[in-house]
Amino acid sequence: MIKNLRKIIKHRVIGVPVCPRSFRFTKTIFIHIPKNAGQSIGMTLYGHTVHHVRASDVKLLDPKLYESSFVFACVREPIARFVSAYAYLGEGGRSENDRKIYEKYIKNRSIEEFVDYICDIDIDSNNDLFHFHTQSSYVCSAKDKRVVIVDRIYKLAEIKAILNDFASVSLCPPIKGEFPVINSTANRVDLPQDTEEKIRKIYNIDYVNFF
Repeated sequence: MIKNLRKIIKHRVIGVPVCPRSFRFTKTIFIHIPKNAGQSIGMTLYGHTVHHVRASDVKLLDPKLYESSFVFACVREPIARFVSAYAYLGEGGRSENDRKIYEKYIKNRSIEEFVDYICDIDIDSNNDLFHFHTQSSYVCSAKDKRVVIVDRIYKLAEIKAILNDFASVSLCPPIKGEFPVINSTANRVDLPQDTEEKIRKIYNIDYVNFF
């Protein structure tokens, strides 16, 4: 079972521990949903990047650590997140894999055309497009996306609350200041109303769960 799971998540965490020592040391697990300030959170709290791995995968890989840790994530209004992910890949991303995804899916499609494309597929099943997976797929049960399996969900607007909570649950000294802006991309464009409605439909489960 573990061997098969490693194959499932290989595209996200090749050569990198799914549960780094920092999780064990702090007794916390941060579920990094793409384009939700995850770089800033990871670097500030742990001193390193936290890779994009679903809570259900972490729980299956190390159930004892999962059950004994404070598991949390940050969510963002779906349209703003979608636009940010599209812009991020359009600007080249941060890796060769990002550039390959851009060439395959984004390069020859406007944002409206890309929305139409993902309307016709099961977005959470396309491993290439993990930047666009529903936020629910990262923090909910693999069997039911209506069942959240993390301890706390923070909205991007309340990100500062993570600092105090992290200090209290991890027994680490309080972190002063604010999260730095890392890996920022555009998050506001004027989209046609019908395109926004299509995005809302794609991410309806996220609106139901978090907004």
